[in-house]
Amino acid sequence: DVILAGSETVIRDDPALTCRLPSGQDPVRLVIDGHLRLAENAQVLTSSAHSPCIIATTQAASPGKIKRLNNLAGVEVWQYDTLRYVPLEKLLRDLVHRSWTSVLLEGGGGLAGTLIQEQLVDKIEFFIAPKLVGGNGPSPLSGLHIEYMAEAIALQDLHLDTYAEDLHVTGYLHDQKSEVRSQTSEIGSQTSE
Repeated sequence: DVILAGSETVIRDDPALTCRLPSGQDPVRLVIDGHLRLAENAQVLTSSAHSPCIIATTQAASPGKIKRLNNLAGVEVWQYDTLRYVPLEKLLRDLVHRSWTSVLLEGGGGLAGTLIQEQLVDKIEFFIAPKLVGGNGPSPLSGLHIEYMAEAIALQDLHLDTYAEDLHVTGYLHDQKSEVRSQTSEIGSQTSE
């Protein structure tokens, strides 16, 4: 339904966040940008006539920029009543109210870690390329803030396969899975009444 990215990923990489498969359907694109720092010519915004783009922001965003972005074809700005961070659970509930129940996070270690820490993730899929790099690069879960193996979150029901040359790993966070699904079901039943 929805592909989600944080503002850092969109600012740094300028992705369109559209489907690359010839016969695939573009998802709704959702960018979390608490201070609305996105460039107005970002691909995620300029290609929005083909697939909708939602920008989730806070009260820290410029009212003028919100108005300009809302005037772009296919772009909606959702402004939350917070000053620094977009309330992720509220955002996900708002997606469910639009009948969007599947969200794929594309990049953003801070956002990925925060979603896990706030217990808003039930399934994790990641790809491991057969390439080695070193240095002080970004962590895929920098927002999780777990330093010791004793504190590590274990994935369950692991499934491994390959995709081209990459290893594809799927796992579930069972403690969180049932809670997220029950909240989604509860919200879904409320919206259908």
